[in-house]
Amino acid sequence: MARVITFTYDDTEYSIGFDRSIFVTMEDNGFEITNMFSKPMHSTAVLFNFGIRKYHPTLQTNKLEKLLDAFVEEFEMPDFMQFALEEYNSFFGVTQTDTGEYKKKQPLNIQSKAR
Repeated sequence: MARVITFTYDDTEYSIGFDRSIFVTMEDNGFEITNMFSKPMHSTAVLFNFGIRKYHPTLQTNKLEKLLDAFVEEFEMPDFMQFALEEYNSFFGVTQTDTGEYKKKQPLNIQSKAR
């Protein structure tokens, strides 16, 4: 289950979260989450902007800047970046040590429906 970060700004609660479509959009726009620690200031802004739009898609750019400033005052950015990375990694299942045994996916049972 996806996790959510919430914070309050001007008596309004905001939520930040990530799902597969958000990560795909981020990648389509050139963001590489595995390299985010090499440019932490840029990465924090990108993660925040995409993550908050999951729950608040109509926020205007000037409001996003104010919200990011408030968010940075309340939360540790390395923790936020780690949160995003954990959410990203959650799509790949459990990480296994190299025991020689690998988890196999179950075959899909796809049936055609007659028209």
